[in-house]
Amino acid sequence: ISLRQKRLNDTFDDDITVIFIHRLELPLQESYALSFPSTIKDAGRVNTILDKLPWVSEYIREHIELDTVLTELGMNALEHGNFGVKKKFKQYAIAHNIYYDVLQEMSESDLSQKHIEVKAIVYEKNEQKILELRIKDQGDGFCVEEAVKEILFNLDKSPVLYHGRGIKIVKNMVDALFFNHYGNEVILFKIFDRRVDET
Repeated sequence: ISLRQKRLNDTFDDDITVIFIHRLELPLQESYALSFPSTIKDAGRVNTILDKLPWVSEYIREHIELDTVLTELGMNALEHGNFGVKKKFKQYAIAHNIYYDVLQEMSESDLSQKHIEVKAIVYEKNEQKILELRIKDQGDGFCVEEAVKEILFNLDKSPVLYHGRGIKIVKNMVDALFFNHYGNEVILFKIFDRRVDET
């Protein structure tokens, strides 16, 4: 069964996806979890979960993609999750060149006490390794259905928007991407074949 058949724009509920994965009864090879406070600096360290998986560095292209993905999702968890930044305000702040200052101020406030959690779970199936990554924030979440529809179908029609592009890029770098029901956790899967990319 290939996870490549299950994409963000398919109509799969997150709970169904988790059940699907677990019913495969894949052997669990390794599992790690890290937690970061809500600051700009620490959100940028979410990708250090890959340090727990040294074998990933043998896959050059996939390693670069996951580094990009985790950096993007870590910042999303910080901005839109724990800091609660709304898309219209982000547009305004970026347009007026004050967005970084706003995030820095939030990083020095009580909001920094909220955490970003990242988990890495590795399964094995035949000649493949399946990496599951979960990034969860302590924000209020969002309406997943509406947000996904806007990102995937309306973004190209709104070139001036500053939100949503990161998720669209992430979607193209992983084999499957899902959100939980509350919109405060993103779950992604990356498949590694036994053949190491030597390019």
